Amino acid sequence: MAGNYNFFNFLFLALCLSLADDTWISSREETVQPRHLVRTCLCCVLHLTTYLTLGWLISQALNLTITPQLTLDSSLAFSAADFDWFLSYAVPTGLLLGGISLAWAGIMSLHRALQEQARVLSVLVTLLHLLLAVAMFGLSLPSYSGQLDRATYDRLPRELKVADRALGPLQLTHSYGLFRRMTGVGGRPEVVLEGALDPMGPWTEYDFRYKPGNTSVAPTFMLPHQPRLDWQMWFAALGTYQHNPWLVSLAYRLLEGRKEVLALLSPSSPWQQAPPAYIRARKFVYTFTEDLGSSHWWQRKEEGEYLPVLAKDQASLQEYLTREGILGLGQEPGLQHSPIILPLLAGLRRLSDATPHHIQIWSYAWLALPLLKPFVIT
Repeated sequence: MAGNYNFFNFLFLALCLSLADDTWISSREETVQPRHLVRTCLCCVLHLTTYLTLGWLISQALNLTITPQLTLDSSLAFSAADFDWFLSYAVPTGLLLGGISLAWAGIMSLHRALQEQARVLSVLVTLLHLLLAVAMFGLSLPSYSGQLDRATYDRLPRELKVADRALGPLQLTHSYGLFRRMTGVGGRPEVVLEGALDPMGPWTEYDFRYKPGNTSVAPTFMLPHQPRLDWQMWFAALGTYQHNPWLVSLAYRLLEGRKEVLALLSPSSPWQQAPPAYIRARKFVYTFTEDLGSSHWWQRKEEGEYLPVLAKDQASLQEYLTREGILGLGQEPGLQHSPIILPLLAGLRRLSDATPHHIQIWSYAWLALPLLKPFVIT
């Protein structure tokens, strides 16, 4: 769980891809006049200059330097006030460029519509789409500017803000952000589960497949797999167990020694053969180690108890899970004694565990490409 959000990046790429011109994947043969050599060279120089300028600006803003050990070192070269000043100009500039781009696209669309044979119908359809585009652009302005620059948000027309709030439940526009504020700055909070045969210890940690735990284990590659349990453990670390009753249920199932629950953890995790008598959880803050010669990838600092010591036959534990609606819920009648579905699901689980999950997803995506060809090539 390195904070790369896995398949969310692919969803964003798909969203951007839907806005691209489809001529580059079209099989239609069109006569395109070749560019003049001077124009081609000027375009290359312009692109090269733009990318080099952006790279130089980023290196200056982040103080990127190469150390004698051939590692990349960085530090912020600006303060929070400097960043707010930058946003005060960048946000309205972005709105202006967006409006100009929309207007240019509208002019070009109307120009093409006037050249069609069914001129009146084409113009009417184009005007309808332009109307929708302008409306969506206007609705997106409060979401875009509200979290970046308050001064720009305050200058927006009141009608746009009212419409944005009124249509908010429809989710027509929003900031498309997973989090308003990134976690992990100053360290990554993690919950570590531990089991023992005696309430006084010794305590042995459970190992997960992906999330940080053992400080000597390197981060695991998993893109674009999204391991739900490891992902939820991260969210649990941002709050308390009272806000995450499922984690208490997880501890209870581990006390029971449920095989299907243990299968979600690392195969090397302890307590695979027999469950512990007691279980607890502690909270740590993980950071990458700064010692390049160390055998540890992580260093961690304990923040205290997250979940008190629990036992399977503890009355308060069972009462809590019952009150939360976790215990006392029966299985679906059609699934409980199914001679087909349950063995089929178990077989799929065994097959899935035989290969790393991210390899499976990449394989499925690769095999699906020939199936998508008839839909994207016209």
